Amino acid sequence: NLIELVRQPASDPAAIETAIALFEAAGFAVVVCADQPGRIIDRLVRPKYNAALRFLDEGLASAEAMDMTCRMGLGYPDGPIERVERGGLARHHDVSKAIFEMTGHLSYMPARRAVVAKTRAGAREDGQ
Repeated sequence: NLIELVRQPASDPAAIETAIALFEAAGFAVVVCADQPGRIIDRLVRPKYNAALRFLDEGLASAEAMDMTCRMGLGYPDGPIERVERGGLARHHDVSKAIFEMTGHLSYMPARRAVVAKTRAGAREDGQ
């Protein structure tokens, strides 16, 4: 279990240390990061997920082949397509889009499949 503890510019260093100690005493691993869009996890993985979705659209390989390559070739517990599907393409779209709009980095621009999934999810919510 991981806690991403966000340090604000005005955060008291003693308060940060106290929070770290409390979370660690409760059995959590703690990392400290700056207050920036996406924090650590999403900033690291969303570009990878977007790239995998784009590669799928380009016909580089099947979802299964890319996931297997990440599991067997890189030692990951699961592949990027598996992760995105488990979390939901529409949710991936929302997170990627928010980070893209805040940072302007193209690697966060949602892949076409995520845009389509978000559009379909919105249509279902509207009863269409």
